[in-house]
Amino acid sequence: MIIGYVFSFNLGEESSITIGLFGLSIVIGGYDLFKVGLKNLTKLQFDMKTLMTIAIIGAAIIGEWEKVL
Repeated sequence: MIIGYVFSFNLGEESSITIGLFGLSIVIGGYDLFKVGLKNLTKLQFDMKTLMTIAIIGAAIIGEWEKVL
């Protein structure tokens, strides 16, 4: 995550390296939350993990990588 911030200041947020580093941080740090959140979402059981999963997906779609982390 820290390396992603460094690259975002040096290369910009639109750089594929920056996006890849932030994406990798999301996958490594949020894998368990994301897995449970998606499972609950398919069952339409909303809890904190489900809502955080939706927020992470939404922020990633609109390109707000720094807000996701």
